[in-house]
Amino acid sequence: GRPELSGTVPVRVTIDASQAARLTDRRFEVAIFEGLTILFEEEEGTNPFTFLWDTTRLPAGPTVLLINVLSYDDHYGVQALPVTIAPSQQEASL
Repeated sequence: GRPELSGTVPVRVTIDASQAARLTDRRFEVAIFEGLTILFEEEEGTNPFTFLWDTTRLPAGPTVLLINVLSYDDHYGVQALPVTIAPSQQEASL
């Protein structure tokens, strides 16, 4: 199944070794989405790159974390990770 997440979760983006040198020698950006909502965009990406995702503001249930890596020479990579957001402590006590 899907990983169940709660609280603040570190999301680590690592460029594949076969592409890392090319991308780090040129500029690239990282964009992170929850479903279709943008969470974060960094125009000067680093490898590896870590984003702290605060899941406490999301409703419990399934969602998709979408990570885009975009080079400045029109190449891109996309990774979709289906996850489940655990009920917050407030939701669990209702």
